[in-house]
Amino acid sequence: MYDVECDTSQADPLACARHLAEFLPARLFPTAFQRLRLAEETGRTRLNPSDPAAP
Repeated sequence: MYDVECDTSQADPLACARHLAEFLPARLFPTAFQRLRLAEETGRTRLNPSDPAAP
């Protein structure tokens, strides 16, 4: 589960930094870490946010 991916084997550090900078203002909530924390707290294993049974 990721919020964003950057392939460092294909992109240099500056390109990855630009990708992250573009991503951050439009990131979805809850974030991957928030979904993982909620899943752990509730004992749920379905982490897909579009899943109706997701926390």
